Amino acid sequence: MLESKYGKQLEESQQEEAQRFRQYRGPLGIIVTVIAVAIPLQSVLYALDVFGYLGIFIPELRHLAFFLTLLLILLFLIVPAKKGINMNRLPWYDLALVILTIAGGGYVLVFYNKIIYYIGMASVWEQVLGVITIILILEAARRTVGWALVVVAGVFIIYPLISNFVPGFLHGRGYSLARVIGFVYFGPDGIFGISLVVAAGLLVIFILFGHFLQVSGAGEFFLKFALSLVGRVRGGPAKVAVIASSLFGTMSGSSVANVVTTGMITI
Repeated sequence: MLESKYGKQLEESQQEEAQRFRQYRGPLGIIVTVIAVAIPLQSVLYALDVFGYLGIFIPELRHLAFFLTLLLILLFLIVPAKKGINMNRLPWYDLALVILTIAGGGYVLVFYNKIIYYIGMASVWEQVLGVITIILILEAARRTVGWALVVVAGVFIIYPLISNFVPGFLHGRGYSLARVIGFVYFGPDGIFGISLVVAAGLLVIFILFGHFLQVSGAGEFFLKFALSLVGRVRGGPAKVAVIASSLFGTMSGSSVANVVTTGMITI
């Protein structure tokens, strides 16, 4: 009974997950598949320093820019602006966002050698690209996480521009748009900071490992093992979640990978 209930929950979870993303056929489907494969493949190759063994030096900023560009392109291709709309076709505005993403990320890729010498002050053209890239990232966060993160991030991005007009203890010296965009768009503590470094270097690999365990049946084994132990006792669902997550966490080492695999059922 418990196993049939688990199978039903798994099927419902997979169906709900599939309804969140666009499904393409033909050339667009091939493009989405290629990008989806290229993102983890790039991270694995970079982490293993395969490019170094081949005598190809890829600076970290270029690696991060390429990773972010592919990630945003994939997101705008498969995640609709609103749930349930335009699920079988790509609307013009998402195509426009893809083009803007290529422009914003491509600039960092092409002009990396120029950028590293004057991080902190952006030209007019770079300010435009920086604002566009920031808006694209906020829109991606809105589609995947919600408005809360967008509002918090937006406040902290705008604050340095208006801090000299803010009274009280929040008063600051204020910074120009060129300084703020140069820091956020190019700086090591901005878009291409530690968060993206962890995502591109570790997080993707752990999630890939988690999905591998799930597809191979290891994730299902952890859940069924936990069900067999405590599924029928009082508070069984909570105990199943704890035990299954503990077993999986000892192998993956990643809370995100844990949530993506066992968490989509137990939570």
